[in-house]
Amino acid sequence: MPHHYPTPVLALITALLPFGLVACQSGENPNDSSSTAQVEENDPMEFPSPPSTFDPSKIEKDGAKSVDGQVVKDIKRFTLPIDPYIVESTGSDIKAQQVFLDKCLKSKNVSVNFPDIDFNPNKPKDPKFAVSSGQFLFTPENASKYGYFSAYSDASYDKIPAFYNEIERIHKIAEKEVPIEGEENSFTVETVSEKANDPTYKALIECEEQFSNEFMDPSFNSPENEDEQENEYSFEKELKRNPTQAMFFFSDAEPPILKDTITKWKECMKPLGIPDLPDTPFEMPTQSLSDKWYDKPDETTTFPPPPADELVIAKQDAECRQSSGFYQTYYDVQWGLLQDYVKENKDAIQKTKQREEAAEKKRQEFILQNQ
Repeated sequence: MPHHYPTPVLALITALLPFGLVACQSGENPNDSSSTAQVEENDPMEFPSPPSTFDPSKIEKDGAKSVDGQVVKDIKRFTLPIDPYIVESTGSDIKAQQVFLDKCLKSKNVSVNFPDIDFNPNKPKDPKFAVSSGQFLFTPENASKYGYFSAYSDASYDKIPAFYNEIERIHKIAEKEVPIEGEENSFTVETVSEKANDPTYKALIECEEQFSNEFMDPSFNSPENEDEQENEYSFEKELKRNPTQAMFFFSDAEPPILKDTITKWKECMKPLGIPDLPDTPFEMPTQSLSDKWYDKPDETTTFPPPPADELVIAKQDAECRQSSGFYQTYYDVQWGLLQDYVKENKDAIQKTKQREEAAEKKRQEFILQNQ
């Protein structure tokens, strides 16, 4: 089946979510039978639950060093023990895709309207983001300027949705979403056979396949996977060798040590009068707020400035997370869990880093030679 891209804006926003919000914003509940992520028991794609306990005695003060001595604990930058093992994103994956597809389609005499996506591998680090994991630091200062999503502040992101919108437009020539019977809000993508030979659609599918073959995600093309069948992929195995997966996996951990801070956070948020105020900050912004602020009828190609009420709510939310102790405790838990993770998986994640560095180098060389 051809690759079906997610809604461009959602795809980008998901990558820029503040810490602790990643899974909740995907729109899927792993315990909900209507979710497309639902799997049968013993399915190799079944996802394990994040840790539900944490030993408070493992909390280390800011200034402590990571288990391998490479990172100093610093809540202001939200440093984590996995930082040295995550290859910092430069945007080369999207830029390489844009350059490759543009060149490939033109070679097939197909006219496309892809924007020239900005790319600067030496762009200075933005202080709004955690060191190497790239997550938006949801502090009162940042929230009061950018709301819940930092994408608003960078005009260079505007071209990315436009790029994916153009790809999606071509896919829709011969593809349609079909509701899955008995599963609410779940869809599968089907190809309309009589339209599959449309020259533009056919060319894009061929070019996408070539790009995939040339620039496949290195985490799925490793020696550890050579003896595994495609349908035997295991998230648990991938977790042990992929620090980026670990970052998102452990971010969902809600041990009892967080319970008291979450209760205090909710009390602090009540004066805002949010009708569907959740029981945990992990679920902010709520569905009603998301619908109000982000759910536009058209697939916009730009990120508008955040509305005034978003800035007010986001700032209050960030202040409540700090005054309740949630922000500090959440960071302490993440640091502690990932200390153990690095200690147990250092060799595997170091190999993953080396593969991803090689892939990053390959993409940058391709961009330099072909843009």
